[in-house]
Amino acid sequence: MPSAVAELVRAADRQAEAAAEPQPEPQPEPRRGGTPDLSKVVPDVECDECGWTPNPLWPYGLKKAHLTRHRKQAHGFTPPPKAAPKRKARQPKVEAEPRPARTSRKSAAKLLSWVWEGFGTMMPGRVGGVITYEAPAAGPVLDKALAGSFVDRVFLQRVAKVEDKYEPVFLLMVPVMAAMAADMGQPLPPVMEPLLRDAFLSIWGEHLAWEAKQKARMDDLSAKARAAGKSEDLEAEYEAFKAAFGLGTVVEAQAHETPQ
Repeated sequence: MPSAVAELVRAADRQAEAAAEPQPEPQPEPRRGGTPDLSKVVPDVECDECGWTPNPLWPYGLKKAHLTRHRKQAHGFTPPPKAAPKRKARQPKVEAEPRPARTSRKSAAKLLSWVWEGFGTMMPGRVGGVITYEAPAAGPVLDKALAGSFVDRVFLQRVAKVEDKYEPVFLLMVPVMAAMAADMGQPLPPVMEPLLRDAFLSIWGEHLAWEAKQKARMDDLSAKARAAGKSEDLEAEYEAFKAAFGLGTVVEAQAHETPQ
């Protein structure tokens, strides 16, 4: 018993001594993220002459600005002038190319006349004759009626713009196709009749122009031969030229019937 009482007395003394000691004041809880320990922050900006450092919590750019101001005020530092920024040479202004002027609409009357005449040749009897007779007038009428329509923009204008360029080539092929049909014993389709007539007139006109050009050339050569005291018979001169150099004779080609 005495030992137990002694233990209780000693415990009470210890509690009294602990209560008599001064207790530390409670510290406020740190803010979110914690309070930075400034003793561990290494200054990245300081004065070379006096070791002055700005607030380590400032941004780097603000530190540099305060350091420059400190050096000016405390040490009379004058910063070197900033070099002028390099400017890129201005490229010469390129003027935009003017937009091509909108081309005016090209008449498709000739093409429509061909189509109308070909349609008339396929119709039997008097109806076909009347339609064929109307072809020269039908072209301008249909061209005026279809101007600006979907068919005119998509088809007629595209064909009309290249008509002058490719029409001679097409007319050259029409007699060839007619001759191939004749060789095979096939009758000429009625729709080919107006095209064949236009092809003949076009080719015959070129023949007449070529013959007139050749005649003018032969007359010029005859006048020059007469002035030089030579024979005006150019065919005889040509044969004499071949005989003089042994150029032989020309094989005569098979004669073909030509329109008179």
